[in-house]
Amino acid sequence: MHELLVLKAGSLNNFLPIQVQRWCQANFFECGGLAIGISISHKVGDGSTLGKFIRRCAAIIALGSTAVAVEMGATASRFPPLDFLNSPVDRAPINFVFGSVVKRRLVLDAPKIASLKFLSCQYCGSKSYQS
Repeated sequence: MHELLVLKAGSLNNFLPIQVQRWCQANFFECGGLAIGISISHKVGDGSTLGKFIRRCAAIIALGSTAVAVEMGATASRFPPLDFLNSPVDRAPINFVFGSVVKRRLVLDAPKIASLKFLSCQYCGSKSYQS
């Protein structure tokens, strides 16, 4: 982790060794926590679609159900998805070299994370948080 922290923000343009249009990473922690990182190209989906996807995933996790109705709203009818599996593979990959993309890197220290955990337990009404 310390190797990433010394890098300048612009040097993360080629953070992944390949160019991807969609990317998802899930990190599971020993305490039972879960962190999900998602990156998509505007060619694959928009912010509304991504928000609905995240809400559906959260509902599945919270309710323990695997049956979820697929409902993408008006966006899918106005902007029908492309058939990426049958499209030519000679398209240029997405490259964020030109600096037109907003990127952020958040690094939280242990006291800040403990404070956030405490606040989230207060919000949920849980009294079982231990620092």
